[in-house]
Amino acid sequence: MKGGRKMNGPTDLKGHELFTSLSMEGVQRINEVSEVKEFKAGESIFEPNQQAKNLYILLEGLVALRFPAKEDAFSAGLIRIEKDDLIGAGALLGTPRYISQAYCVEDSKVLVIDGQKLRDILEEDRITGFDVIVKIAQAYFERYIYIMQKIQNIFA
Repeated sequence: MKGGRKMNGPTDLKGHELFTSLSMEGVQRINEVSEVKEFKAGESIFEPNQQAKNLYILLEGLVALRFPAKEDAFSAGLIRIEKDDLIGAGALLGTPRYISQAYCVEDSKVLVIDGQKLRDILEEDRITGFDVIVKIAQAYFERYIYIMQKIQNIFA
């Protein structure tokens, strides 16, 4: 991750809503494919068209998602990402590249989870895996509704 710095110490995934259905063994296995990184305000966590390798959970700080615009167009942060929000789910779902930029508005700490390794873990326990995927789908659907409301307000 460009601009990231490794942190020390284990991460307690069990307390995050996304992973409540995991066994302690599952939590440990995901901890093994995860790390916490710090980013300074102004740094990008990922960029559009960058290879989608990781799923991210914001632990502290504030991040904005920006979607690419033509070179002569203004690009603004469209979505606020706050504590415990998930970004980069395409890495888990098999999308080859990120479609947006995750930009740190404030100094931020993020949990970085290897998307393919997480997918492998979830496929071994399909019931828990289904629960995690449903929670991701719900989060992204809520984000979609939010964007649609913002667009409607522009044209209202």
